[in-house]
Amino acid sequence: MGLGPVLGRRLLLLHHTARDDGHIHHTVLEIITYDAERGCWILASSADAPWYLDLLAAPMTTVQVGNHHYAVTAHFPDAGEAAEIVGRGGTGGRRRARRACPVGRMAENSDARTGGRAGKPPTLVRLDAARGQRLP
Repeated sequence: MGLGPVLGRRLLLLHHTARDDGHIHHTVLEIITYDAERGCWILASSADAPWYLDLLAAPMTTVQVGNHHYAVTAHFPDAGEAAEIVGRGGTGGRRRARRACPVGRMAENSDARTGGRAGKPPTLVRLDAARGQRLP
């Protein structure tokens, strides 16, 4: 059975290169929003999540959504852009952004829940699909 039925359109599988050893890791993440017009996915994270730190070090990667793989580049919205995304409802509301958390590699990501234990606001990540790909 492929990952398509499991991941659907609400989750994606992020392939990221570990910054410390260079190994490829896979983390399942909830999609906060998908912008079909811009060809990008918005994810939320705590700023100290291992996958987030890996993307800071190596922003070009791939994701799997359903049964399809996409080449993406991670971008990290500044406070103004993040406020705009939240303001236009791009995070599905504060409740959804708070509950978004990585569920893959739980040992690695056990404390990487959005908002963290201290209740900090989530950090947003925008994954822009490379041009020329047929997007969902």
